Amino acid sequence: MDETTTSFGYWVRRQRRALDLTQRALADCVGCATATIKKLEADERRPSRQMAERLAVCLRIADDQRNNFLL
Repeated sequence: MDETTTSFGYWVRRQRRALDLTQRALADCVGCATATIKKLEADERRPSRQMAERLAVCLRIADDQRNNFLL
């Protein structure tokens, strides 16, 4: 994740789009509802540690960036 003031939700949306994933496809990969992805991207909800780990896998976060993503 960028070390600037980019919000978590904005970053998730940007990464999802870069991978050409729909919100539904990301939700299916993570194992949650599409509404949950919408709330994450709108910064209305923060993921649990388990969900953040699944998001990191689905969004192909590099191992060297994963710790920053999971914070």
